Amino acid sequence: MTDSAVLQPSIQQPVWQVDRFIVSTALVGLALLGGLIWLETAPFMVALFVVGTVLGMALYHGAFGFTAGWRNLVVKSAVPACGPSYCCSA
Repeated sequence: MTDSAVLQPSIQQPVWQVDRFIVSTALVGLALLGGLIWLETAPFMVALFVVGTVLGMALYHGAFGFTAGWRNLVVKSAVPACGPSYCCSA
């Protein structure tokens, strides 16, 4: 039990690479779109835009999709997988 993977320094964790061009372009685009919303509509609409953007990123990061529950229902016969889809649809 002395050959533990925890004690071996040769095993490295994967390093996350962030594409700065994509991130900066997305942030500039969101700022421009937010500015246009601010100029053309009521200011509270910018808050709704920010909330929608943050929720969209959270759902995308969590790989949430309405088809995932249905796919689990058909493939694995997992009925509880459709619960979040039903809640969001209601």
